Amino acid sequence: MTSEAQASATGAGDDDAAASAGRAARGILDTSAVMAMRDITDPAVLPAGPLITAVTLAELSAGPLVARDDRVRPARQAQLQEARAGFDPLPFDRASARASGQVAACLRLRRADSVHRGGR
Repeated sequence: MTSEAQASATGAGDDDAAASAGRAARGILDTSAVMAMRDITDPAVLPAGPLITAVTLAELSAGPLVARDDRVRPARQAQLQEARAGFDPLPFDRASARASGQVAACLRLRRADSVHRGGR
C-alpha cells in the first residue's frame, strides 16, 4: 500500500488536507454549535471532521421535552434526530468528568475573584 493510499485509508490525508486549507481536521462541537449547523452557510467554519460528546446528545435530547412552545418542539426534535443520525458521540467518561469539573471550578473561581475586584 502506498503512503498516499495508507493516509487515505486511515483518514490522515483528510487531516492533512484540512490543515493545509486552514481548517481544523477534527473538533468537538458544543450543543449551541450543533443547533446552529442548519444556519451555517460556509462549511469551512466547522472542523472537517466534527464530533460531539454524549453530553451534547443528552442536552439535545432534553430540548424537545422542555420546549414550552409547540412550534419550537418539532424543530428541536428534528435537530435531535439529525444529531443522532449524523454523529457517533464521544463518551463522557470519568476522565472527562474530572476535567470538566476542573474547568468549571476554575471558571467559578475566576468569576468570584473578578467580582471581588469590582469586575463582572
